[in-house]
Amino acid sequence: MEADLWDFQDFWRIQTEFMQAQWKAFAGQTKELTESATKSATNDEGVNLSSQKSLTGVTKWIVTGLGSLYEMKHFYEPDLTSNPDSPFIRDGNNKLVRRSYWMDMDDRTLVMVMTKGIGAHLTNDEKRAHLADLRREHLIDQVCVQEILPPEK
Repeated sequence: MEADLWDFQDFWRIQTEFMQAQWKAFAGQTKELTESATKSATNDEGVNLSSQKSLTGVTKWIVTGLGSLYEMKHFYEPDLTSNPDSPFIRDGNNKLVRRSYWMDMDDRTLVMVMTKGIGAHLTNDEKRAHLADLRREHLIDQVCVQEILPPEK
């Protein structure tokens, strides 16, 4: 019986050492990944935001301040051949070129423009991303049409 107790204690000691080694390795990998993402996401001005196009050219990846969490944003990309002066145009850093056009609007005007004007054809995801970029998230419910899905059969 005493040998069984010793084997059980050895088992837990070995198991504990193994788990501690696994957590230590996991923490090291997480730290390296975070540092790598933060380094690659920091631009020349020290701003920790990066944007890169996915294979489809629509998906934008925006790295948060910690560099460890990724958020997908779908910004509308206007056709520059038909409308070179579109207020939705973004530069290489994914910043709105005509940001002042949007910032000069009050909330009521912005809601009208996004629901009945030039932004009416945008998808809800594109509208949400655009409003979040303008820091007008409080208008999302007024601008985005609720999509009612039929019941599943």
